[in-house]
Amino acid sequence: MSPEQAYFFFRQVYATYSTFEFYADSELPVLAKENSFIFKARWSFKNKKNDNQHVFQVFFHLAREKPPGRGIPQPPWRITEIKAESL
Repeated sequence: MSPEQAYFFFRQVYATYSTFEFYADSELPVLAKENSFIFKARWSFKNKKNDNQHVFQVFFHLAREKPPGRGIPQPPWRITEIKAESL
């Protein structure tokens, strides 16, 4: 997904759902390697259109970015994959 596609996807998510809580399930990553890790979180939210409530466990796979040349600032991590399961 390109950054532009992610923008429009999350814009629709935030327009449709209202978040009750979003927090990390633990302080340490679920699976940590030198250049990547999985961040696990819990997300509970409500559909604004029909008031249905949902709880998901969300997994973010983050990969370390290679530092760019010439001092250009860049975030050290990039989300490469997001998965979720309903609780």
